[in-house]
Amino acid sequence: MQWKKLSVLLIGLLVLSSFGSAAVSGNKIPLPLAEKAARSYVNWIAANIPDFKEWENATLGEPVVYYFPNGEKSVYEFAVFKNGKNVGFILVSARKDMPPVLEFSKAEPPSWNLEKAKELAEKKGYKAGKLLYYGALTYGINIGNGKTIGLRDMKVRKYPMKVELKFNKERARKEWEKIANSAITSTKGAVPMSSTPIFIWNKVYGVPAWTSTDSGDADIQYPNNVGPDPDPWEEWDGCAPISGSMIIAYYELQLQDDWNREAIIDILHHTMGTLNGGGTLAPQQVTAGIALFDEEYNQLLQEGIVSESISHEFSAYTDFYVSESDVIREIDDNQPFVLSMNYHWFNGHAVAVIGYTGWKYNDGGLEYVELSYIIVHDPNKPGEDDYIAWNDWTSAAASFITATEV
Repeated sequence: MQWKKLSVLLIGLLVLSSFGSAAVSGNKIPLPLAEKAARSYVNWIAANIPDFKEWENATLGEPVVYYFPNGEKSVYEFAVFKNGKNVGFILVSARKDMPPVLEFSKAEPPSWNLEKAKELAEKKGYKAGKLLYYGALTYGINIGNGKTIGLRDMKVRKYPMKVELKFNKERARKEWEKIANSAITSTKGAVPMSSTPIFIWNKVYGVPAWTSTDSGDADIQYPNNVGPDPDPWEEWDGCAPISGSMIIAYYELQLQDDWNREAIIDILHHTMGTLNGGGTLAPQQVTAGIALFDEEYNQLLQEGIVSESISHEFSAYTDFYVSESDVIREIDDNQPFVLSMNYHWFNGHAVAVIGYTGWKYNDGGLEYVELSYIIVHDPNKPGEDDYIAWNDWTSAAASFITATEV
């Protein structure tokens, strides 16, 4: 299993904009400072993260503003372009008590699906309002009555009226002050922030990035639906079964074709006890479903419903207090896992975690690491890695998975 770890000395944020030194007053981030942060980070990401070399000398599109449910600005979205072609997006915080950059990816900007979401809202009899963002991967459009349409999956869901994200607010404010007061440099320059930290990056390769494509509401019973046939539940299989399926297929390479992708997802939908429509699962349900997978799969193999043998037994446990060191341990051991995120104990989302970035410090001989981002595969938008800021949620629990060859 291939993996790669990069460790480079921190060279600081690159400052590309024409905005001068300025203190961050109040808690709101004005657009000029947000753009300065976006330009700085885009260039720094291109120089330091292997998968983003294409972002070198990239340009930014016009900002798109998202809001918290209470009406306050939450983030600015900037599309990233190279030679006129879209090569991703970056989400910059609109508040100084949140880290400057909350997400970045080579995927299309979520707001590019806005018209599609508005059409769906009108079709369903809703009135489209402001764009919402209240935690990792929660981009949507407010349609009233406490509901939003997701910009990635076009699904209607409820949203929390109050949001408490777990960011280290003091650390975030210091990061914003460094950006506001940094000197202006050329595109090739750098402003050292510290000579001590070392940037670290690690990613598990070979984890598929996919979603489910079979339909639902069929007059059929499990397990006769296993595979690409229509399911007896609603069309959406659920983010947790899909996230778990990516990790199962990472170990079982022979199951990475389209037929077996749907089979794994259907089986995990069953073993996790997923609600009709893929409602939010408790983390322990996710963990239990993964641990039961190989037994259920082998039973279906005997019944002739699936045809490929598997070579691993799977065990899992739930960590309700997942820490930075937990993430580093699992990824460094080449063990991707499922993270179940919640936003004010409300309407969660599960993803497959495949990597991380962070900083290693040496404080008088005491070494410690602070995570900046985790790298995830989002079942709502397969194809590209998403980098999401550590603690961009109210709470999170991990389903750590061990695969034992048999």
